[in-house]
Amino acid sequence: NAGKCSAKTNIVFLKTHKTAGSTIQNVIMRYGLNKNLTFALPRTGHRFPGFFERSSVLPVNQNKNKTAYNILCHHTRFHYDNMRDLMPNDSVYITAVRSPGKLFQSAFEYFQFRKKFHITKQNALEAFLDDPSYFVGKYSKIRFSRNPVFFDLGYDPYQLESESSIRDAINYVDRIFSLVLVSDYFEESMVLLKHTLCWDVNDVTYFKLNERESTSFQHLTKDMEEKIRQWNKADSMLFDHFNRSLWEKLSHLPFDWKKKVELLKQKNRRLEAECIN
Repeated sequence: NAGKCSAKTNIVFLKTHKTAGSTIQNVIMRYGLNKNLTFALPRTGHRFPGFFERSSVLPVNQNKNKTAYNILCHHTRFHYDNMRDLMPNDSVYITAVRSPGKLFQSAFEYFQFRKKFHITKQNALEAFLDDPSYFVGKYSKIRFSRNPVFFDLGYDPYQLESESSIRDAINYVDRIFSLVLVSDYFEESMVLLKHTLCWDVNDVTYFKLNERESTSFQHLTKDMEEKIRQWNKADSMLFDHFNRSLWEKLSHLPFDWKKKVELLKQKNRRLEAECIN
């Protein structure tokens, strides 16, 4: 990319839950620290699940115009108008999705839905999926119990019912976000991130953070996968759209993206050997 583009330094990364967001955030924060960029940091914690507000950001000792900040990448609920009011006009908006089965299974364990929905059966996830409306009706609409990615994107996850309303929401997300990463294809997503931001491959090397061991997941049957997709219909359509988009964008890159993926894997192994082993 040298000489053909300039590195992008104004970035909004919407950190969605259970989509490898901590790893992506770490890559972006490391870049910002190396380049001495200015972060929009929350005044107190992350105020989640409240919508993003300009007043929730720590002031910086610079001029008070909207170009004072370069990077916004901490947990918050998406509010485009408020973010646009704070961040520079040329900010690149990025977020991430994950296949519905893996995401919902991870969220179910992480947010302790067994306990919150008072499920006593041994296979709590299977029991929930047999009749999710019963549990939600009895114990209220617990956060992240349906369409968690759309919740992070600022939507009421229980209002997205019709396919037309979901398609409208997906089209809106597609217009705002320059890049939606797919955590199931993480290296490929990082190569696309590198290209989109005109960064060097060394800028997107990473360690996986906050990742559960794959052995800690129970096997999802096809029936359970389908029930998860039905219950999380909006998130499923969102994932399908941006999964297709990922491969389409990769296919149009002006270089052999598979070689770049292998190069990134090599550099990640080297980084791990130097820092961990």
